[in-house]
Amino acid sequence: MRDVIVEDAQITLVVFCRSGIWRVMINDQFYGDYVRKDWALQSALDRAHELRSSGRRAQVKLTDHRTNSVSVIDESP
Repeated sequence: MRDVIVEDAQITLVVFCRSGIWRVMINDQFYGDYVRKDWALQSALDRAHELRSSGRRAQVKLTDHRTNSVSVIDESP
């Protein structure tokens, strides 16, 4: 089966911590690992900005590793 890319679909970037490493995922696909939260968050925000600049919709979510609560920190208008 071939994956179909829907140009109008929102792209979700998720930032979370596991075992002291901050991971960024884009639509459930690995994007990068970082040793600092602020680096991971900046990477996700930068990528979301790039996606929006090309006309895509993007949302950045941050997962609190202590409570597993999810906060939307940046979203397309």
